[in-house]
Amino acid sequence: MSFQHAHRGFCMLKVLSAIISFFIISTFGVFAQQLPDLGGVAVNVEVADGEATTGNILSITKEGLKRSQSEFDIQMYGIIVEAPVLSVAPRTDSTKAVLSSGIGDVKVSAEAGVIEVGDYITSSAKSGVGKKANSSGYVLGKALGNYDDTSKDGAVSVDINIGFVDISGGKAGGATERLANTLIELLQNPQQLPNLLRYIVAFLIALFTFIGSTFSFIKFMSAGITAIGRNPLAKGTIIAGMVLAGVVISVLTIAGFATAAFILGLDKLWQSLF
Repeated sequence: MSFQHAHRGFCMLKVLSAIISFFIISTFGVFAQQLPDLGGVAVNVEVADGEATTGNILSITKEGLKRSQSEFDIQMYGIIVEAPVLSVAPRTDSTKAVLSSGIGDVKVSAEAGVIEVGDYITSSAKSGVGKKANSSGYVLGKALGNYDDTSKDGAVSVDINIGFVDISGGKAGGATERLANTLIELLQNPQQLPNLLRYIVAFLIALFTFIGSTFSFIKFMSAGITAIGRNPLAKGTIIAGMVLAGVVISVLTIAGFATAAFILGLDKLWQSLF
C-alpha cells in the first residue's frame, strides 16, 4: 500500500514539474520576444540642418550638426534615428535623436560599388548619404546588410563605429595612400594645421643642423690635415684651430637640435621626467 502511495506521489511530482517547466519556458519565450535588441543609446541634440531626416549621416560644422557633404569626412558624428530604443537629453521640436555608436539604418548609395555585409561605410559627396569605402580613411562603420541598387539611394543596417581604418591591405602604394589620407585629414581639420607646421619646422631645423654640422666637421678636418701636411712646423697651432672649430660646430649642433626639441615641446617632457 505504501508503495502505491509512493508511486502516485512520484507521478504527481513529475506532472507538477512538467507544468512548472512548461510555464517557465513559455514565459521566458514571451519575454525574449518582447525584449528589443539594444543597438545603442541615441542622444537628442540640436540639428542645424532642417532637411536632415532619418538615416542621414551628420557631421560637426561651425554652424552645428549638418548632413555630411564630403567623402571620408573626419567630422562625422552619427546618424539620425527615428525611434531609438533608448535616448537621453530632453527631446524638443528642434532636436533629433542621433546615434553615434551602435546599430542603425543608414541612407546609402551604390555609386562606389555594391555594398555587402562587412564592407566599411563612409560619407559621400551626397548630402547625408553613405557609400562603400574603397580606400583608407574615416568611416562610419561596417555594413550588416547588402545593397546593390544603383538607380536610387536606399538604406542598410550599419554597425556604427566612427574612426580611421586602413583598407590598403598591405598592397603596393599603401604607405603613399596612408600618407595622402593623413594629409587630407589635416587639411580638412584646420585645428591640426599648427601642429603639422610645428613638426615640419622642427624637422627642417634638425635636418639642416645635421647636414651642416657633418659637412662643416668633414671640411675643417680635411683642411686641417692638409695644412699639417704642408706646414709640419705649425702643427700645434693647426690642431688648436681644429679643436676650436670642433667646439664651435658642436655648440651650434646642440643649439640646433635643442631648438627643434623646443618647437616639438620635448623640453616640457624633459622637465616632467627630471
